[in-house]
Amino acid sequence: MENPKLYDWMVVVFLHEIFEDQDASRQMEEAIRKAGCSGNIVVFMVRDDITVDQATGLFSFKLTVLQLESAPTMGRSRFKPVHSPDLQINNPDRHCWETAFKYIYSNFYAERNMIISFSHGAAYGINRNTGTVLRPKNQMELMALQNASLTLKSNKYYWLDKKETNQVEEKGYHFPLNEGLRSNEGSAIEKTAQMDLCKNLEILWMSELADALDRCLPGGYIDVFLMVNCYMQLFDNGYTLSKKVKFLVAPEGGFTAKGYDFGKLMQRLGDSPDMPSEALVTYILKDLKSLYERDGNISELLSMTLFANRLKFYPLALKAFEGFIELLIDNMALVKGELRDIRNNQIHIVTGDDRLPLIDAGIWIKLVAEQCSKKINRLTVYSDFFVSLHKKIVINYLVTDTLRQKDEDFPINFGYTGLSLFYPQSAIKKDEQSVVWCANFDPSIPAPFQKNSKWNLFLDRYFLP
Repeated sequence: MENPKLYDWMVVVFLHEIFEDQDASRQMEEAIRKAGCSGNIVVFMVRDDITVDQATGLFSFKLTVLQLESAPTMGRSRFKPVHSPDLQINNPDRHCWETAFKYIYSNFYAERNMIISFSHGAAYGINRNTGTVLRPKNQMELMALQNASLTLKSNKYYWLDKKETNQVEEKGYHFPLNEGLRSNEGSAIEKTAQMDLCKNLEILWMSELADALDRCLPGGYIDVFLMVNCYMQLFDNGYTLSKKVKFLVAPEGGFTAKGYDFGKLMQRLGDSPDMPSEALVTYILKDLKSLYERDGNISELLSMTLFANRLKFYPLALKAFEGFIELLIDNMALVKGELRDIRNNQIHIVTGDDRLPLIDAGIWIKLVAEQCSKKINRLTVYSDFFVSLHKKIVINYLVTDTLRQKDEDFPINFGYTGLSLFYPQSAIKKDEQSVVWCANFDPSIPAPFQKNSKWNLFLDRYFLP
């Protein structure tokens, strides 16, 4: 049997097609196609689309795998469909993408691997864009729905074709990002009046992705994971992915769908395949900055909190973090006042969204150490250890001076150390179905950080009267 070809780089672009900004995804695809497969690299695109059967109103999934041709056609490479019995799935579900990953990593081999994910991010997971209950928030929206003549396609879903969807929006109903299932064909809306966000969100949790990579790449690694997903530089994610991913490039806060300079990235991979991954992720941030300045996307650039992190130090960082919060748990009665003042008055939610109450872990640890160390011995030992590891974790970052200046101008601290942490301002009950709370505390979702950390215990003690 002939030995399989060994590529210098293999790039897998994971594109969730329900993503609303179709122009941005097409621009990414066009940039990669234009750059082509120069050098000894191979590029795949994995698309998992969600469709709705208009006769039944039921959801189904569609998997598409494309490979970028190495020889350009008419001066430009094309993504061509990959056909294989190994990609045939009966009744594909929300995990159908794993079939594509297994096929790719079982049949193609490279010295180094890269994944580029492109969809919405929800901190603990990606591909956040499927339905919850469509619920009018005011009289105008209620009238818009009543006048839309919704068609009941089953006992569970209403179906709006593309024209009806536009009509509803024109009459005053604005679909939030997480309400209703949107596709190119239209929208599926749940009939039920009971909101159950956890069930309806078809999120790919990072712990699920980490487990899948472990199955698909036994003994192998993802050298660079490049995320075009908001809020993904979560402490939990780095720890969860640390066994299979070497470098994670992702935003701590929001991120524009324009993403990175994909054309320049492909050029660098082709022209300099031996460039160390650490140098590559630094160039990725520099190239992004140059692209946005060249294209005039200054406002997007000014709001970025983008980090390139080395994940192998996350397990040690968790040990330092654990020592720190164990001291806080044991001495909660002494410092609860200081902790509440820090959380409520001195620190900013990095997402700007109460549904994803994430604070910056590095800033929080710094503030707590400064204000509580006089009451708790050895607290600074663990905070100093954490800071020393943080310097090894963050390879490079893109946070503008404008955003940094907010720390000088405002009485709250904005997040920019590249490690966020789930920390709600008030106790959130599980039955409220907050997105992040579900991911944290639903035992059916594997979460290594939650399993190996006492952070949940800290929150329980913190919220006790």
